[in-house]
Amino acid sequence: MAANTSNRCLIRIIMIIVGSASFCSAQEDKKLTERFMAILSPRDEFNSDLTERFMNVLTPAPRQEFASGREVDSKSHGTGETKEPCSSLEKGYSYRNCMNDYEKLRKTVLGVSCKTCNNQFSESWLSSRRAIAYELGKIRQPERLLVQVDNIMKAAQHNQKINTNLVKSASVALLESRLDLVKKVNLDHQKIFPQLYKFAHENEQSAVTSRRDAVGEWDTLNQYSPVAEPESKLNYFREDDDLHQIHETWHATNENRTPTNRHWERFASFHRILLFRYFTERYVEGLENTIELDRRRRNQVFSTEYKVSSRLSGQFASSSSPEIKIIDGVARCRLSNSEQSTLNQLEDDLNRGLENSGSLERYSRLLEVGYHNRGHGIIGRCVNAMQFTAASARIPVFYRWHYEVDLKYEEYLNSMSPLTYEDLLPPSGVTIEESYVTSRCDKNQLETFWNGRPTNISGHQYKLDHIPFKIHIKLRNEQRHFKKVIIRIFLGLDEFWKTTKWYFEMDRFVVHLAGIRSQTIIRDALDSSSTFIPIYNKCGLPQHLYLPKGKFRQPVKYRLLVFVNDVDQNVNEGEDRVLKNMMCGFLKGVGGVSDSREFGFPLVRRWEGDMKERILSNMDRQFGNVSTVIQIAHAGLQTHSCNKGIFTKTSRKCQGVEKFGMCYWVAAKSVTNFEAVRACRKENANILEYGSAQHLTKEYLLLGDENTMFHTNHRSIGQRGPTCIVVRKSVLSDKATIAEVYCHDQRQMGRFHLAALCQRRL
Repeated sequence: MAANTSNRCLIRIIMIIVGSASFCSAQEDKKLTERFMAILSPRDEFNSDLTERFMNVLTPAPRQEFASGREVDSKSHGTGETKEPCSSLEKGYSYRNCMNDYEKLRKTVLGVSCKTCNNQFSESWLSSRRAIAYELGKIRQPERLLVQVDNIMKAAQHNQKINTNLVKSASVALLESRLDLVKKVNLDHQKIFPQLYKFAHENEQSAVTSRRDAVGEWDTLNQYSPVAEPESKLNYFREDDDLHQIHETWHATNENRTPTNRHWERFASFHRILLFRYFTERYVEGLENTIELDRRRRNQVFSTEYKVSSRLSGQFASSSSPEIKIIDGVARCRLSNSEQSTLNQLEDDLNRGLENSGSLERYSRLLEVGYHNRGHGIIGRCVNAMQFTAASARIPVFYRWHYEVDLKYEEYLNSMSPLTYEDLLPPSGVTIEESYVTSRCDKNQLETFWNGRPTNISGHQYKLDHIPFKIHIKLRNEQRHFKKVIIRIFLGLDEFWKTTKWYFEMDRFVVHLAGIRSQTIIRDALDSSSTFIPIYNKCGLPQHLYLPKGKFRQPVKYRLLVFVNDVDQNVNEGEDRVLKNMMCGFLKGVGGVSDSREFGFPLVRRWEGDMKERILSNMDRQFGNVSTVIQIAHAGLQTHSCNKGIFTKTSRKCQGVEKFGMCYWVAAKSVTNFEAVRACRKENANILEYGSAQHLTKEYLLLGDENTMFHTNHRSIGQRGPTCIVVRKSVLSDKATIAEVYCHDQRQMGRFHLAALCQRRL
């Protein structure tokens, strides 16, 4: 008994030190201790046998007969189903009970309206999946649930009326939203739905060169792109399979997560974080800002271009259910008059909802169920990946459509009263003395890199990742409060700090003030409430995408914003890894309680008056130092130690030509493509993008040399010439320093020396 008491005291002391405990009653203290022990206990490890069995049932391996070995009876049920679906039973599961459960499930599956549909944003699909998941959810024991999922999947092999894609989707939704199942089963979506992932990987990412110093930007690792320049520069974000698995999980489980009365608002918040991350990445990569697909633009021709692997397209279609076949998107999409009218009417309904909806939650429901979902289905006629939650966010037009949806969300937020100074104030006497980040480099310096991971397709797939880091928040507690407070952390580009444009929420969590005047909260990146962990919360940003990329061997300035506020003492969101909830809400059963303020508070709404700049510039004593400038740089492939040189390089004035917010200059002439790339990297810059070459002229470049053309990042040449619009994109040999150049109309321009034209964002 003494040992148990000592252990409990030790645990309590540890939790107080890390800012996760408060003085409690004996009963509360016992519950807190049990939760802490649950986090550390190995009993929450997945049941590997149960996981493997569920995966075997849900993966699309062709089966011509049932596990019992009995022949298929073509007369049974009139559909060619087995005589005895319950021939193999779990211990304690009687044949009678099994058949009773099976008949109920079979009746539900055959009775749903979505027998042939595959548009996962349609009401038919959503209601059908909900009905099947509800029926499956009545089976409480995991082993019995496995038997019934197996029964219905086997029946589907011989009954064309059963949509296996729908059954699998409903099964996954249940397995990832019920607490007892989440703790035991860990599903791999990419194996269950290969047709929604493998289509994007005809040519898996592979290193073009073995030289570590030659590996930098994404195009040095990737030889294939489903989209054209310059959009392909964002493939490291858009083509990340883990991101799409999370997007699929979010849509499948959101309505079953708590708080249930805010799951529509959660839709708007989740997609805003995803969208702002994407906008930030685009800006740093030097791409033009995304333009929303509003009424005027969608009533015109717009691009939905996306090149699907012809080798994999439709390869995984099931013979027992409607095909899932991802096809190429079209370069010129035009909506029909009826489609335009449908979206216009839904938009008008939203505009009326600004005044009539009565709450953010009801307005968000109108936004998602009507405008957003129908838009996915309609645009999906031009690129059908838009109709699948595991594929849609790969397509550039997805972000155009979601920007339009987010602007509608913004309209409602702007209709709300602005936040007052009192709304924003921290607890009385509590200020932020300092916040900073630490990693292996100096203070406030973070690194990202390409992490090579083995794949089953071709060796390695590279993903954006970051060196582990921690966020330190030093609080001043003059009144020595001993209570809970809530902390919110945002990140955005430093140059936009005054407006907080594209600032996205990174973390939101409750901590316990320890009753001392100075307390430092240390938050590991792995603890972030916005990221994914296998146990308990299978929904959130992939941990490797937690940080934006930055630029290759060049620091980008971001600003970290930290807010601390009073909170109801029952709130426990983010207290530990079990209670991660920022992106997706809580699993039912974990006892999660979230703060009642809007998701994204305080940046989600307007601020009263002109106090924003004063507070964010650390000039308000009531708040303290809420903002900190940090640097993020991309190191290329991972190194064993910090490359401090990439953080000490000072910016230089443009010695060439300034255009489009970029500096262009010639670094070397009469060079090969490899020599051109190396020459630019020596000056901490990138070689000219082919897309940029089409917008530049010799007058802007001030070269004074009529016999020069330029290498581009696709081992080709490009530039507006003196006698034709755009030089043909022609691939060069590795040793080419001179090339014959032709116009698009095949008129020869002559022989040109090839130069290294470098570009760098100002």
